[in-house]
Amino acid sequence: MARESRSQQEGVPINSPGAPAEGSEAGDAGDVGHQHMVENVKRHRAAAVRRFQVAQRLADQDPAAAEQEARSAIVEIVHAFWWAEDSELEEDQHTLMHEIGLWTRQRLGCSLHFDGKRYERRCAIDIAHERLGFSVAYTATAICSICGEDVSECPHLPDKEYWVRGGAGASGHCPVCMAEADCQHRTDRLYRVTLTKIITKMDVREVSLVSRPAGVTTRLLVISVDNADLIEALGPDFEVGMPVSCDKCLNGCWGISEFDPPDASLEGDEPQQEVA
Repeated sequence: MARESRSQQEGVPINSPGAPAEGSEAGDAGDVGHQHMVENVKRHRAAAVRRFQVAQRLADQDPAAAEQEARSAIVEIVHAFWWAEDSELEEDQHTLMHEIGLWTRQRLGCSLHFDGKRYERRCAIDIAHERLGFSVAYTATAICSICGEDVSECPHLPDKEYWVRGGAGASGHCPVCMAEADCQHRTDRLYRVTLTKIITKMDVREVSLVSRPAGVTTRLLVISVDNADLIEALGPDFEVGMPVSCDKCLNGCWGISEFDPPDASLEGDEPQQEVA
């Protein structure tokens, strides 16, 4: 297993004894989608943990730098949470998300953003509890990352792995890392890869609100807050423009709001929201 893992990462010299034939099948790819999800969750979680640890170290000596790291840690763990959605990894990301949020609120403080006219919810943890995103319907032309041909006509299958040279290939990308330049994969070595669809042309047809977007991070960045709601909640002494503290993370998880998508596509008269 270790030797197989090393050969997959480092490649096999093309002319070495027992080297596989270039372009030959390297076995079943397994659940590629699940593997991709796990890799992204691990990557974002590791970045979140790293930034959170830095924030904790800087909290007493450089609060401004600590806040920058903490807010970045929040963004990373929310991305991990989105990637883990509905999987066995979701709850661990949810737990760490609240741990970072609680520490950030207690040590650095959190508040609603005010742009001079209205308040906005911009906290990624807050928005992560809204099961809501955007789905783009489109027609596209896609080529194979291995051979550069149209994926509907090429011989490569998405559930198989193939032995392919590193470096820019027929698609213009390295089939191992998908880079177009400055690739570290060698042209004299073979690597185990799966087919990746490369979109060369796309015509967008519509954008819809959905509860589980296919583009994992196509979520809201900003949710507007009605001034009238704040006045009602905070009482007659509140005036628009006053700082408004956000205390959600102090009270544990407040629950995830499930979105029931309408049948219609997103229209121009819908509330304006920014997309990640």
